[in-house]
Amino acid sequence: MPKSKEELMKEWLSNASEPALRDFIIQMGREDDELYSQIRRRFGEFSEKDQLSHLREDLRTIISKNAHRGFIDYQHCIKMCNKFNKLILEALNKQSKEKVGLGIQEILLVIQETVRILERTDDGSGSTTDTLDFAYDSLEQLALFATEALSDAEKKLLVKAAIRTFNLKIFNNWDNFQFPILESILPLLTPETFDLVDQAAAKVPQRYSADDYSFSLSEDYYLSLKIKALIVIGDYSRVKKFMADHIKVNQVRELAIKFYMSQEDFRTAEKLAVNGSLASKGNGPEKVWLDYLEKIYLKTHDDRKLARVYKNRLLSERWLIDGNDYQKLKTILQKQGRWEQESPALLKEFSERLSPENYAIILNLEGNQDDLMAVVERKPLLIGKYGKVLYDRYPDKVTKLYHDTLVTEIGNTRSHYRKLGRAICEYAEYGNKETAKAWCQRLIEKYSRRSALVDEMKKAIDSI
Repeated sequence: MPKSKEELMKEWLSNASEPALRDFIIQMGREDDELYSQIRRRFGEFSEKDQLSHLREDLRTIISKNAHRGFIDYQHCIKMCNKFNKLILEALNKQSKEKVGLGIQEILLVIQETVRILERTDDGSGSTTDTLDFAYDSLEQLALFATEALSDAEKKLLVKAAIRTFNLKIFNNWDNFQFPILESILPLLTPETFDLVDQAAAKVPQRYSADDYSFSLSEDYYLSLKIKALIVIGDYSRVKKFMADHIKVNQVRELAIKFYMSQEDFRTAEKLAVNGSLASKGNGPEKVWLDYLEKIYLKTHDDRKLARVYKNRLLSERWLIDGNDYQKLKTILQKQGRWEQESPALLKEFSERLSPENYAIILNLEGNQDDLMAVVERKPLLIGKYGKVLYDRYPDKVTKLYHDTLVTEIGNTRSHYRKLGRAICEYAEYGNKETAKAWCQRLIEKYSRRSALVDEMKKAIDSI
C-alpha cells in the first residue's frame, strides 16, 4: 500500500537539518503571500491591534488578487470566499479565554470586508452569502464560549466592537446582513449593554420612510432583535409587554409562541397560534401557525385538537399535501374509535375541496384504486405517477392513457427524446414490454430522419 502524503513528508523532513528547513520555508514565504501570512499568524508575536491590522491587509490582498478591473467574477468569487472561510475557521478555533476576544473581532473584520465588496461581485454561486452565514454562525459560537469565559467588562468591549461594525455605512441597504451581527453576539449581552444594542438597532429603520417596503422589513428585524435581547437578559415582564404591543407582526407572534412554549405556558402559546391561523386564512402563512399548534398539542397530548390541525393542514395546502398528515389524522381517529364513523364524510370532503393531485395522494394511501383511476382519467398527467399502482387492475386503461399522454409528446431536441425514452422505459418496468418496444419502433419508423430521436429510441429498446 503506497504511503500517504503525510507519511512521505515526515520521512523526507526527518532528513532535513533545522537551518535548511528554515531557509526553505523563508524562500517559499517570499514567493507565496498566503504561506507568508500563515507563518505570520501562526508564529508571529504581535499585539491584538497589529494582528487585526494584518488580517485586514490579508483580506484586502485576497480581494485584489481575485478582482479584475475592480470586479470579482463568478469563479474568482468562489476562490476568494474559500480563503475567507479558512480565515473564519482559524478565528473560530480561538476558543480560549485568552484568544476568544480576538477571534470575535477577526470574524467581525471578515464580515466587514465581505459586505464591502458585495456590489462588485458576481455571486451567482451564493458563495458570499454562504461565507457570511458561516461568519455569523461562528461569531455566535465564540460569543457562547465567551459568555462563561469572560468578565462583564470584557464582554462589554466586544459588544461595543460589534456595534462599531454594525454602524458602518457599508451596511446601508444591507439590513439582512447588518442585523445578524448584533443577533450573533446576543449571548454576550448584559442588562448594562442592552441599551447600547437597542439604540444602535433602533436607528436602522429610521433610514427609510414609513411607506417604504424596506422600512417594514427593517422594523421586523429590529423588533425580533429586541425581543431576543430582552429574553437573553431575562427581562421577561418587559418582553411580554413588548411582544403584546407588536403581536400583529408575524415574526413577533412566532417569537412570542416560542417564548411561551419555553415557559410551558401552552395556553397562551395556543391562543397566539390560533389567532395567527385565523388572521392568515386566505392571505398568509397559515401553515406556520398550524405547525406551532401541532407542537403545542403534542406537548399537551390533546389528540382531538391535534386531529383538527392535521385536517386543516391538508385542506389549507396550496401545493401538494404531505401524505404523513393524512396518516397521522387517520391514526388519531382510529385510536379514538372515530375512524369508521367519520371517514366517509371526511373522504367526501377531501374529494370536494382538494385538488385532483392532492386527492389522488389520499386515494393512493387508502389503496382505493377504483376512485384513483377515475381521478387519473380526469387528470391524465397523473398517469406517470400512478400508472404502476393501477396497472394490475386496469392494464388496458393505463397503457392507453400512458401512450396518449406521455408517448405522444415527442418534442424536438435530444433532451426531449431522452426524456421520452425514459418515460417509455418506466412504463416497461411494470407494463407490457413488447408494447413499449412497439412504441419505440413506431417512432423510429415515423421519424426516421430525426437521427437523435432514432438513437434515443434504440437505446430505450436496448434498456427494455
